[in-house]
Amino acid sequence: MNQAISQEMSNSEFKLPLYYVFGVWVFCTILIAILSAATVHFTGITLATYVANIAAQLIWITVLLSVFRRYYSNWLAAAALITPKVSLKFCGSLLGYVVLLRASLLLLPIATEDLQWMEQHTINVHVLLVFLGLVILAPLAEELFYRQFLWQALQQQWQRPWLSISLTSATWALVHSQYTIVGMFHLFLFGLILGWSRHKTGSLWVPIGLHSLNNGLAFAALAIEVGS
Repeated sequence: MNQAISQEMSNSEFKLPLYYVFGVWVFCTILIAILSAATVHFTGITLATYVANIAAQLIWITVLLSVFRRYYSNWLAAAALITPKVSLKFCGSLLGYVVLLRASLLLLPIATEDLQWMEQHTINVHVLLVFLGLVILAPLAEELFYRQFLWQALQQQWQRPWLSISLTSATWALVHSQYTIVGMFHLFLFGLILGWSRHKTGSLWVPIGLHSLNNGLAFAALAIEVGS
């Protein structure tokens, strides 16, 4: 039912053209790059850099929600921020996939390189700020763009769910070029799970929750790495 509502909102009102989506992505990416580069130049990789990244994430979320509020009368439904109706079996399967995927990555020796990169970029940052940026804001901002904003534009263009899921997953993985090839491949596979859950439930809250869970596991691994 929720999926039908979301699709109805997408088909009956403003259709997001791909060039518009690309323009918003370029704007937000440039903004994040400027904030990060400015703080690194003047202060090095410190608390200021991380705070700037959090500010950029908040701006990204605000811009995306503003677009939905401007062009859609029922903007929450258009943004797929609606209550999903899914079975416990379905949720359990999704959670199992996410935990197994994250565990398989952590067992690989090369995963240490990604953890070291995360450690370098969170040095001297309070644990609560790391949690806020990694577990709460990053999933919300990225899912709003990749699993809804970009997803919706691709779906309206081609009406091929798995093509939309694959393209959004590949784009999302490539954007995280700071990670190793193995880490980026993990993100692509994880993106497929997120996209599939978005398609099956018609709600963005499910991929947001799964994304937060995955990042929470990464946060725990980072805490253990730093502690050791």
